[in-house]
Amino acid sequence: TIMRNIRLRAFSLRIGAEVGQVVSMLNSASFSIEDGSGVELLDEEAGFYIFRYHEQTEIIDNITDVYGSPQRNSYLQYISFKFYLIELSPGLLQVFIESPPKSLKQFVSTLRRAFLGAFSFDAVKLDVYEWYKRFKDFSGVTRVRILKAQSSIINIDDDSSFRIAVESSSNAIVQMERVVMDRKLSLDKLKLSFFYQHTERVVELSGAFNIILSGWSAVESLTFIMSVRSCESI
Repeated sequence: TIMRNIRLRAFSLRIGAEVGQVVSMLNSASFSIEDGSGVELLDEEAGFYIFRYHEQTEIIDNITDVYGSPQRNSYLQYISFKFYLIELSPGLLQVFIESPPKSLKQFVSTLRRAFLGAFSFDAVKLDVYEWYKRFKDFSGVTRVRILKAQSSIINIDDDSSFRIAVESSSNAIVQMERVVMDRKLSLDKLKLSFFYQHTERVVELSGAFNIILSGWSAVESLTFIMSVRSCESI
């Protein structure tokens, strides 16, 4: 089976509404030419509401042709991505965006159009080392290989610090712990391979809660990652 890479980015959504209302409000912000963006509900799976976001923007370029005459060119730029919404607690939801663009300004404007009232939409960070320690005790996982690990900045003294990146065919974290010794270890990136439900899975996590995965669907992986995660809003 070909393993397709999926890239996800996590955000928290705080709003004074229960999840059914949030879904209804999002669904009401359908795509329109006037607004240039919109949302459609695709499916519901394992507690996740799956949406697709559409954005269409007119790009105008002012250029000078070979004869020195000014020319104005315009074209339409189209952006589309899936995002996954799940309720963590009343008024707090997690949003995972699949292959997000660099700027989410228009997406947030679309949320503003959908919700009308007050809400907050913030990036989420992940304590990667804590997640790994919980992962080690997770049942049903076999043949674990820690392929890559990168530490956060480790201070030597007031003037000096360093960062470690280790690649290994077995366990990069064990090698890193040997180097760090008694210093506090904090991971910034982690890539691991393991078997779960008789299938090889590959997950790459970062402290900024960027996720790259292969071997399973987005919903399968998010359900797994969140079941052992330790994350908090920035």
